[in-house]
Amino acid sequence: MDLSTFSVTHLPNSWSWLISTNGYSNFQGTLLLSGLARVFAVFLWFILALESVILVYVQRDIGEFAVKILEALNQDY
Repeated sequence: MDLSTFSVTHLPNSWSWLISTNGYSNFQGTLLLSGLARVFAVFLWFILALESVILVYVQRDIGEFAVKILEALNQDY
């Protein structure tokens, strides 16, 4: 990860401003932000997997749902 590389090499990069104070890198800040990024990535992966399962479930039963709705509409008339 870019922040981890900065904390070791101390070479400025696009994300180094997040963990530097007065020109010094904050190693604990690096670990914190790296950990948060990993947790966020896992969370987004879980949400994506859950949405995929919902999509498959809905697409499988959409025809049956439409038939029920049409039958209910036909009974009213």
